[in-house]
Amino acid sequence: MTSMEGSSSGLFAELRRRRVFRTLALYILAAWGLMQVADVLLPALGLPEASIRYLLFASIAGLPVALVFGWFFDITAHGIQRTAPVAGAATTEAEPLRSVDYLLLGALAVVLGLILYSFMGGVVEIPLADSSSSVSADRAKTDGPPMVGVIPFDYGDDTGDGKFFATGVHDDLLTRLTKVGGLRVISRTSVLQYAKTTKSIPQIGNELGADAILEGGVRIAGSKIRINAQLIDARSDEHLWAETYDRDLSPENIFAVQADIARAISTALAATLSPEEDRELDLIPTTNMAAYRAFHEIMQWRNDVHLTPENTEKYIKGLERAYELDPNFTQPMVEVVATLTLQTRYGSNREVLPRIEALIDRIGRIAPDSVDYYTAQGIYIYHVLKDYDRATAVIKKAQELAPSDVELINIQSWIQRRRGDFEGYLKSARQVYDLEPGEPQHAAILALRLMYMHRYDEALSVAESVKNPSLALTTQGLLQLRFYKHRNLTTLERDVAAVLNGDVPEGRRDDVLLTLFEVQLASQDFAAAQETLNRVSDIGLPDDRSLTYLPVNHSSHIWLYLITGDANGAAEEVEKIRRIADLTDIGSTAFLNRLNSLDRATILSIEGQQEEAIGLLKDFWRDPKGDYTLWMVNRKYACQMLAMIKSPGAADEALACLTDVLTQPSNAQQFLEPLQPAYNSLREREDFRALMAELGQRQGHSDSDR
Repeated sequence: MTSMEGSSSGLFAELRRRRVFRTLALYILAAWGLMQVADVLLPALGLPEASIRYLLFASIAGLPVALVFGWFFDITAHGIQRTAPVAGAATTEAEPLRSVDYLLLGALAVVLGLILYSFMGGVVEIPLADSSSSVSADRAKTDGPPMVGVIPFDYGDDTGDGKFFATGVHDDLLTRLTKVGGLRVISRTSVLQYAKTTKSIPQIGNELGADAILEGGVRIAGSKIRINAQLIDARSDEHLWAETYDRDLSPENIFAVQADIARAISTALAATLSPEEDRELDLIPTTNMAAYRAFHEIMQWRNDVHLTPENTEKYIKGLERAYELDPNFTQPMVEVVATLTLQTRYGSNREVLPRIEALIDRIGRIAPDSVDYYTAQGIYIYHVLKDYDRATAVIKKAQELAPSDVELINIQSWIQRRRGDFEGYLKSARQVYDLEPGEPQHAAILALRLMYMHRYDEALSVAESVKNPSLALTTQGLLQLRFYKHRNLTTLERDVAAVLNGDVPEGRRDDVLLTLFEVQLASQDFAAAQETLNRVSDIGLPDDRSLTYLPVNHSSHIWLYLITGDANGAAEEVEKIRRIADLTDIGSTAFLNRLNSLDRATILSIEGQQEEAIGLLKDFWRDPKGDYTLWMVNRKYACQMLAMIKSPGAADEALACLTDVLTQPSNAQQFLEPLQPAYNSLREREDFRALMAELGQRQGHSDSDR
């Protein structure tokens, strides 16, 4: 036998003598038994599944400690003693412990304690540094009230009424939760993607930006309904609350269960209900099952289709059937008011106004001081009366009762825009963006409003976060914002032109062409701009032959002729409008008074009435006349028109106008608007150069970047 073989044999024999193998076997058996107990006990104690993984790591980490202990010590009837020395010593009995042994045992105890502490830290998340830090290892709690996502309820298979009632319960529960001020509730459109999902709760919570997720199911058996729900922490995956409700199938019981669930969520997330909120939760919209079915059937149909003039009548009739079955059912009444009122916004279909007003009065008698009544009133006051101060006050009352209602926030934002409250207009877009995460149209709205406020870096960040940007976001936002960075008009023109080679809906093609037209104007490539305009549809006049604005294809041609100094071409385009409208009095005062201020000034300028045109343009850009919407959108064209008029004082007024639109909220972009050829006459002025330098410094770009 070689010396190496003898050494190995001696080590093996010594390990056996010191009972290290027995210690190892006992340790493995004990660890295995502990894991089996933990697999049953830890979930029952409400500890996360990760606890078992931490216990396994702790067991593995403790193995070297057990081996060291087995080598040096024995556990005897007399306690822990040092292992006897090797054969040939004076005795083979275990030796009493010495000072060095106590030090070694103490060190082993400290190591074992650190392992257990690390295990407990992973299980109960002991704060090792800052006790105020988030309990989440992955994602911090959202700012503000807890954000709750209610994913679609499970309903088993598609047979019977399971799917219908699961959808109805989910929709109604979302409506009720929006009335709890201590919660923020992610909207229906954002959670629908998680129907029958296989994603984990933390994954869903991360995608939605939610603090908690509510999931549940609905089962129908004859005249019985079972609703189960559970609230789960979206970061730790811990169950916060769960309950199963078995009830007779009736609207009263369904709404009562929803109220119980809403209260349970509020309690679990420490959201205090006000007396008004508590009262709203107890309201029973209808006790008539036929009315309940009729309402949810038409709403589920509406959610699956795009409302058009052709199918809107079906929608209205379905809603009317619901409140005919239950004359006190106000929810479908509000939907009818909203649908009909929108049709009257621009002066058409005014004959339905008595019908709208009667419905609002009816809702007020049935449910005064309710969300439904204030919503119906606010929509009517906004669209029909156009009293924006009063509409603000009424919608505010509705929002106090339903603070997470996205539709109410949208209505509020429309009013804010009309009143010129652009900071509020932007804030509302942020609210909707938070409540409907992942929805491209809301990201587009937020990005465009940030552009209106000249906050381009933030707008670009939002726009680039959208996985599938809409056409409007791409052409009006994303491509222009990228130009804000690269400042290459050739690249911008190429990018917009590339959109036209993609899948552009026929009804939106003209929008992209007109965007390309404006980019080509900025490049001062007038031949290309003319070719692009020739591809725009020949947009006619309204069916009633009214003419409150110049058709966009003709007004764009007029604009190109004015920029290039082709007065005859502009006059010929006006003559075309006269012929298609059969308006022999196109130059008369009566005709001009029918046009908006900007188009009226354009006609006057073409007719040589420069001073009158300047007066109209000055009045237009300085005074929104109580409605900031068209003012914000069209003010830049007033500036361009003023810059093109060859008359004393027009240039000064144009520069004042341009300064205003580039520093105040508007759709004139600081990095693109000054490039328009309409301002060529201003470029050599010192005040124009000073404005460009100021804007360049504010944006963080030097003149060399332009």
